[in-house]
Amino acid sequence: MTFQMRIDEERDEAREEGRKEGREEGLKEERHSGIRALIATMKELSVSQTQAVEQVMKRYSLSHEDAVAVVQTNW
Repeated sequence: MTFQMRIDEERDEAREEGRKEGREEGLKEERHSGIRALIATMKELSVSQTQAVEQVMKRYSLSHEDAVAVVQTNW
């Protein structure tokens, strides 16, 4: 393998890794956006925080502690 071929291969690998990280970051942000939208909707519908916590836990598979924290932060 020539030097240029190695450089090209490393560049392609780095580019693919960057794409992978970008996709993961996008999915994570979309998840957070969905959680915030769910909480906002539940608040507008006068749902209790307790019920909101239960729904966030159910729909996003969060622990009770994490769901309480995210609901309190976004309520």
